[in-house]
Amino acid sequence: PYLSVEAAWRLPGDQMTRTTQLEDLVRRSDYISLHVPTGGLNHHLLDDAMLRLCKRNVNLINFGGTKLVDGEALKVAYDEGRIQGKYISDFADPGLMHESRHLVLP
Repeated sequence: PYLSVEAAWRLPGDQMTRTTQLEDLVRRSDYISLHVPTGGLNHHLLDDAMLRLCKRNVNLINFGGTKLVDGEALKVAYDEGRIQGKYISDFADPGLMHESRHLVLP
């Protein structure tokens, strides 16, 4: 079962918010789940500036590939406690797989 787009837009305003700006979306989200291909305009889609806009304790789930998120900026955000959880499907740097604070998804 799923909610159609048409049914979603009929929900009361306090249950559904429409936005077309990524900046606005990351400011509002408790969870950010990336499911887009890497490369082109998506390279470092979430960079330091974008991660600083996120709600404190946001959870980031990245199924799209490592180049979508600036790895250094993500590490800083996590170390500073701005990111609660990061769930990453693969790593550009295999050394990161041994860092105990990561959950690696198959």
